[in-house]
Amino acid sequence: MNAGNPGVSDPPTGLIRYWAAAREAAGCAEEPYVAETLEQALAAATARHGAGLARVLARCAFVVDGTPVSRRNPATVRLAAGGTIEVLPPFAGGASPPQPRQPRQPRQPRQPRQQSGTMRG
Repeated sequence: MNAGNPGVSDPPTGLIRYWAAAREAAGCAEEPYVAETLEQALAAATARHGAGLARVLARCAFVVDGTPVSRRNPATVRLAAGGTIEVLPPFAGGASPPQPRQPRQPRQPRQPRQQSGTMRG
């Protein structure tokens, strides 16, 4: 319960864990959140860390308490007290647009193998 407003509970608190490029943009590996939804937690993190983190977050996947958020609206993802938000940037170039394929070079015809030894007859 919120001491200043009886009947109103405090927002849940938990932990945001940043991975790879998100860690670099945030300047830390993890930090606490105080938020009711994923959207609120990400907005607060962006306010603390700036536009660099906002650009990275736009490409990230999120896992909340072990469940992938996928394409759900972050405003609808409720957070639990003591929960964990994993911020996962794309790995192995997953966010880059596909590059045009280079044409294959034609294969050279194989030379017939030379048989060694004597022939049986």
